[in-house]
Amino acid sequence: MTAFYTQGITIDPRNASLVYAAGGGGLFKSSDRGESWAALVSRLTQSVAIDSQDSQTLYATIVGTISRSLDGGTTWQPFTTGLPAGSSGYIVSDPQVGGTVYTIWGGVVYKRDSSNGWVSRNSGLPAGFPSFITIDRNNSSILYTGVSIGLFKSTNGGASWIAASGGLTGVSPLGLAVDPFDSSHLLTWGNSSGYESKDGGANWAPFSNPGSRQAILLAFDPAKPGRIYNSATDGSGTFATVDRSDDGGKTWFSMQTGLGRAFREIFVVAPGGGTLYAGHSNGGVWVFHFARSRAVSH
Repeated sequence: MTAFYTQGITIDPRNASLVYAAGGGGLFKSSDRGESWAALVSRLTQSVAIDSQDSQTLYATIVGTISRSLDGGTTWQPFTTGLPAGSSGYIVSDPQVGGTVYTIWGGVVYKRDSSNGWVSRNSGLPAGFPSFITIDRNNSSILYTGVSIGLFKSTNGGASWIAASGGLTGVSPLGLAVDPFDSSHLLTWGNSSGYESKDGGANWAPFSNPGSRQAILLAFDPAKPGRIYNSATDGSGTFATVDRSDDGGKTWFSMQTGLGRAFREIFVVAPGGGTLYAGHSNGGVWVFHFARSRAVSH
């Protein structure tokens, strides 16, 4: 899959062996941590989410519409009843509550749970297309989203949003990571720079990324407190890099040996911390197994 147009990588939270890769070539599934892959969908798939309580229930945005599978991806049914005309390229599942998912549909955040249909969850958000939704795995009532003018936070499952952008003037956040060991500790990135909050998003300060790295994408390791990964390009913008810090970002060392040059747009750490997955629009899927201390491409 080195030529695969990767748009999303998702790992089953209940079984780390199950990995899904979504992209221009469709949706693929691996049952062996990325060693081999089988095609599930042959059409453009922008994102995929796994139900937190049932590994057989999958949600995906396929050619801009939302579908659901109840049999591990073998068959799919439309899952848009109740949504207005529009499309989506993004879906994420609640990490604690089974049957609950969020999407960005036509520039609006929507939520659906097991007992209710799709409901708009945009109160308090300014006009503009949200670029992501990040859910706190320790408290799934807490959500974050980013728009062109900054970050916003919800503490009630998306029912209402408030600004969480102190210190981020002029920054257009591209993503956000919540520290699995401290929910008040956040990292976000945008404009080729990283930022850190230690008070749940109320205040932000620049985060020291390694060397002259650019276009960063940050991730916490869920198995090791203080371990952070930075996926970026080098100072020239030519080579893709991965760096790791074991002390919360004070010092860094490179992990790029053996990796392809263009993988930085997608970067996922397995729930147990032992495997890294990376992808890009023209770089396929790359897997790093710590036990093997080498990277393999698929």
